[in-house]
Amino acid sequence: MTQTTPAKSLLDYARNVYSQHGEDGIIERIIQTLPEDNKWCVEFGAWDGLHLTNTRYLIESHGFSAVLIEASSKKYLDLQKNYAGKPHVIPVNCFVGFEVHDGLDTILKKTPIPKDFAVLSIDIDGNDYHVWKAIEHYRPKVVVIEFNPTFPVGVDYIQPADPSINHGSSLSAIVKLGLEKGYELIAVNALNGAFLSGRNSIRSSI
Repeated sequence: MTQTTPAKSLLDYARNVYSQHGEDGIIERIIQTLPEDNKWCVEFGAWDGLHLTNTRYLIESHGFSAVLIEASSKKYLDLQKNYAGKPHVIPVNCFVGFEVHDGLDTILKKTPIPKDFAVLSIDIDGNDYHVWKAIEHYRPKVVVIEFNPTFPVGVDYIQPADPSINHGSSLSAIVKLGLEKGYELIAVNALNGAFLSGRNSIRSSI
C-alpha cells in the first residue's frame, strides 16, 4: 500500500528572519508558487525597515524592489539610512489614509511600481481595513494585513474610519472585504491574514 505525504499548510513554512510571527517563511512560500513576472513589494508602516518587517527578507534574499512607507519623521530617517545606496528601494515619508489625497493609489502613482506588484504588507494598528478598501488602481498579488485577534471568528467588527482609533478590525470582516475585492484568505497566524488575488494562477500546489 502506497503511503501519501499529508499536504502541508502554509503555516508549516512559518519562520522569522525579520518578521514577528513567521511571515517571512509564509510569504516566501507563497511567492514561490506565483509567476515571476515582477518582484516588487510595498510595506506600511515600514518603521525603520528592519524591525519586525514583512518585506526586508524579500528585498535582501529574493532581489525584490520595494516602496517602504513610514509616517513617523524620526523613523523615516532610520529607514533612509538603512536603505542608503539601494536605488531599488524607495523610502516614502507620509501617512497612508483612505481618502483620495492620502490613499495608497495616490502615493504609489508617484513611483515606478507596476499595478500588479507581488506583495503588499499593511500594518498600521487600526485603519488597516479602510486603507485596503480604498485601493482601486493597484492590485497586488498577495496582501498581508493585520487584524485584531481579540475578536472571535465570525464576529464582523469594522473599526470606525478614524485615524485617532487603534482598535483594528476583526479577521472575519477583513475576509469579507477580501472576497469583495476578489481575494481569498490562504493563511492566518496570530496577527496577520495572507490573501491571494483570484486573478493569479498558482504555479504549483502549496
